Amino acid sequence: MFISSTTAAMGATESLRFLLDQRGASKGPPAELLGLMKDIPADAQFWGVYAGGPFDLGLGGNLANVTKLVNSIQTGSVYFDLRTGLNGVASGECSTDQNAEEVQGALKAFIGLGRLNTPANQPEMLAAWDGIRTTLQDKRVRLYIDVPQNLVDQFLGLWMGRKR
Repeated sequence: MFISSTTAAMGATESLRFLLDQRGASKGPPAELLGLMKDIPADAQFWGVYAGGPFDLGLGGNLANVTKLVNSIQTGSVYFDLRTGLNGVASGECSTDQNAEEVQGALKAFIGLGRLNTPANQPEMLAAWDGIRTTLQDKRVRLYIDVPQNLVDQFLGLWMGRKR
């Protein structure tokens, strides 16, 4: 749902109705979201926070594991600064240390597959993949993305299925 020309919200229909009903009455986001927002730089052009809740991604077969991984993240945030490239951080707090290790392992595998699937005629794209890394501290997994400006369009094209 679009709340204003610069703000959107996603969630269960009941939660969005509650948000609309509270519009104008509340003095800002709930405390849980404020806590998650504190790590987001004020100059981030795109950001979001997540305060939990199960997701049904509708994926079957082996892809059902993606739903399992996403649901092991209890809270999270993501932000991007687009002034000098595609630069951002996604951070998630998992329910257990083991879940955090599984999420980080899946992210590392995804990055590795991206490198392996880089077209031979686009070796410069390996620099984009080199700008993506993960860290793990207790139950918190972070994904850092630093794609140089000159590679952003090409990198996003890989995701959109465009050929160059």
